[in-house]
Amino acid sequence: PDGSQRWSLPTGSKVRSTPAIGVDGTVFCGSYDWRLYCIATNGTTNWTYTTGFNIFSSPVIGLNGTLYVGSADSKLYALPASTYLAAGAWPCFRRDVRHCANAGALWLLPGLIYPPDQFGDYRFDFYIYGPAGQSCQVEVSADLTNWASDGLPFNLQSSGIGKVARGVDAARFYRAKYGAHRSLNAIGFAVITSPPSPAQILIANPFNTPDNTARGLLANVPERSGLRKWDEATQSYRTNLFSLGRWSDEAMTLRPGEGVFFSNSLAQSLSLLLAGEILQGDLTNRIPSGLSVRSSMVPQGGFIQTTLGYIPEDLDMVLLYTSPGWLSYSFDGADQQWLLNGVPAEPVLEIGEAAFINSQSAKFWRRRFFVWP
Repeated sequence: PDGSQRWSLPTGSKVRSTPAIGVDGTVFCGSYDWRLYCIATNGTTNWTYTTGFNIFSSPVIGLNGTLYVGSADSKLYALPASTYLAAGAWPCFRRDVRHCANAGALWLLPGLIYPPDQFGDYRFDFYIYGPAGQSCQVEVSADLTNWASDGLPFNLQSSGIGKVARGVDAARFYRAKYGAHRSLNAIGFAVITSPPSPAQILIANPFNTPDNTARGLLANVPERSGLRKWDEATQSYRTNLFSLGRWSDEAMTLRPGEGVFFSNSLAQSLSLLLAGEILQGDLTNRIPSGLSVRSSMVPQGGFIQTTLGYIPEDLDMVLLYTSPGWLSYSFDGADQQWLLNGVPAEPVLEIGEAAFINSQSAKFWRRRFFVWP
């Protein structure tokens, strides 16, 4: 390949969808001219199919060789593709990689975390989806930076699904690969220790889950446990009480990047077990002017600026809540350094910890992050 154009194919209107590519090189693409195009490897049209309106969604090829595409005529069409999807992680519309219908893709689904056994180890179950019979290698990390093989390679079952159970401590993250193929996502779990009543802890949800709410994340806490979430609009707290097996505000969100006070109703420490998918890509956390509660969108601990990517401005403040009280850090724009009680010190956030940020102006906490280099 020398970068020269091989072919082009004019359609009757604009093309805004990502094409699907078959294992034989056939290209399937929709157009605003209402047609779905089947294109040969030399750029000529094999056939077209006319729907009732524009096609702006990307077609996908199912495991059975059927081509699926939606149209603005409110219909989903299923057509014979006479081929299968090519191997590789070709992106589909808006990068929804786990719905690309790619039979060669590898991805992970978190399962359950179990309380520690007599040795203090937590059991974490998860699933790996990929090509049936393929030999996979799981890799593990404690910090999302240093990765190592986790056991011997194993073959996925005939269904293309493998179940993995690991006994580990504290926080762990997992990814998988086979040959040159890398998993499209990574998952993990973290254990947050809440002190006994009446102490509180300012927690964060470090993972993305199908239900980032009090109901979905903290459904098995003790009776009379509570949450307090800072409302930026009113500059006051919203309270949430767990009673009779449910939260008074079940829809209260705790998305990656947010934070909330958790109060344990027990006279002993309580372990909060959180698991999910690690967010990747270009991540943006909105920081309003004034007080807000925020956390890292990536499950990593470290310095808030140097490691986690928060860019402060002069007089910004970060307040960390500890059992004795508050640690108040301020940023000196002239000397470009953080100060704690007049001494240079940068705030450190642990995995699953949130902080109050008093920002001088509205801004964004941005970070580009991937688990694979």
